[in-house]
Amino acid sequence: AGMSEDKSVQCDEIPVSLEARADAVLQGVGDVPMSRRFDPGATLVVVNFPIATTELIVGTFFSWIAPVVQVQRLEISVFGDDANYCVTFVDSSSAERISNRSLFFPEKSSGASTTLRPLRTKAISNETSWITNWR
Repeated sequence: AGMSEDKSVQCDEIPVSLEARADAVLQGVGDVPMSRRFDPGATLVVVNFPIATTELIVGTFFSWIAPVVQVQRLEISVFGDDANYCVTFVDSSSAERISNRSLFFPEKSSGASTTLRPLRTKAISNETSWITNWR
């Protein structure tokens, strides 16, 4: 129950338009097929990073919560300024820990101010595919 309270407090600090935009990016990315190379239960689709975010930055961002095995950038950008990734963690419990958190990525705004950009996560699709939309 305490975690839910913290979650709502964090969300209240973020303007609704940023939250709605993050939801739209998640929906726009659609289903991402799982790779045969990694455990699908340990892999999440994580969306709405700033477009200039690299795989190294994404891996570093999540490594303080759980060990990261692989980060792959998706080719799709819903609004043209969002970068979206598949992130594989060391195990499924690590991925679950990430998916149960409210995630915000610090983004520099005009001047010296920083905006907290809301991120969204979802499991990858159960469809296995050798061909994916990964770069």
